[in-house]
Amino acid sequence: MSGKTRMTTTQEESRKDSATDPLHPDALRRRYDRLRSQRGSWEALWQDCYDYSLPARRPNAGSGSTTGRVAERLFDATAADAAEQLAATLLAQLTPPWSRWFAFQPGRDVPEDQRGAMASELDRTAELLQAQFDRSNLAVDLRACPAPRDRRAGTVPCRFPSSRTAGAGSA
Repeated sequence: MSGKTRMTTTQEESRKDSATDPLHPDALRRRYDRLRSQRGSWEALWQDCYDYSLPARRPNAGSGSTTGRVAERLFDATAADAAEQLAATLLAQLTPPWSRWFAFQPGRDVPEDQRGAMASELDRTAELLQAQFDRSNLAVDLRACPAPRDRRAGTVPCRFPSSRTAGAGSA
């Protein structure tokens, strides 16, 4: 078999893989492009949610022409206050600083006769880790982090700068 025939067979297999393998880079790129075009109809609504609930934290604050227009549409701080309350509630429910909010367990691969000793050790490890969290400023940092406040507006998980391209490294 010649090198040209071998290369053609490999190319054909690659094309076939991209059509059937959902994790093939070509298939992922097609899916990304399709999903990105579908989300376009939601972006204006997400921007309105962002504008009303976080008027001081606009992602494109550099464009001063829209900042005044948004301020004219705000009547009171109801949306911003509700968003702040939701963020605080989410943090209190997910990572309450007054209790241990996680646990470790032996995995399925651990033999049954070793599970008891390992469970005790993992519980002790979780206690030590919780003590470190309690002594640190994790609760304060999580409260100050903008992501939970942004998520309630639905913007952070769905927003990416238009200057970035798919596959580009993140900051």
